[in-house]
Parts: sequence; structure tokens; C-alpha cells
Amino acid sequence: MDDDIGSEPLPSLLGYQLVTDECTQHNANAWNGIAEINYKRTQPASYFSEGNLRLNPLLVETAGDLTGKALIQFQCSTGEETISWAILGETATGLDISDIQVGLAREKAKEAGVDATFVHGDVMVLPDEIANGRLASLDFRLDRRSRRRLPE
Repeated sequence: MDDDIGSEPLPSLLGYQLVTDECTQHNANAWNGIAEINYKRTQPASYFSEGNLRLNPLLVETAGDLTGKALIQFQCSTGEETISWAILGETATGLDISDIQVGLAREKAKEAGVDATFVHGDVMVLPDEIANGRLASLDFRLDRRSRRRLPE
């Protein structure tokens, strides 16, 4: 994948370009390493093209009516939940640190005929297209795995 995490010039430290801190890079590498395995365990694109969802009904109920609103799901993995929100009519964007998972999510959404956006990046250093609002204005944030670690 050719997406960069963020587009700002990266700081230099002892002659090395820093993409993210060492732990974050290890995390990205680990998720990239298991991306294909995770993908094979999920529903195929045809599941979503038939209108099926991969969402907890309680989450949908709790979110309420999001008609006309923009939603972002942090740590979207291979996109099944983000695709499901898009099927429900939301402007859905998924963000993940694994460029491989983002690529797989894009492929699945395209094959399913679902309009969802997927962005490669770090939830702690949001890519410009999200941080600057170039995608859609954010009305609802989904971060079920990371909500305790994310800044408001």
C-alpha cells in the first residue's frame, strides 16, 4: 500500500525518519502480519451486497438516528462494521493503522457495491483528511476498542 500515516513532514532524529514511535510501528507491523488471516475469517463482500450487517443491534440502537450524519470508526480492521454503517445510509469512514487491512476493506466495500471510505493512519495522530475535515464533518465517533485511550 502506498498510503502514508499523516502527510506532514516527519521529524528527524539521529538521521532516521520517524513515521511513528517505535511501539506504534510494531503495532502496525503486527496487524499487517495477521491481516490476511483476519480477513479470511470475516464475511465475504456478497454478504454485505445482500444488505446484511455486521453490527451489534445494541450499538445501532444506542447510536440512534444518524441519518445525514458522518461517522468514523477508529480501528476498523478489514471494514465489516464500517461497511455495515454505510449500508444503513451513514457517511461512514474507517481508520486503521494497518495499510493491508485498509486495502482489504476498500476491496470488500467496492466488491459489495457499498460507498464507504477507508483511511490508513494512527488514531493518535489523525491523517490530514480526517483531522482537517476534508472527508466529511464528523458527527459520531466509533472507537469501541480504544475509547479510553483517545483524547477528546
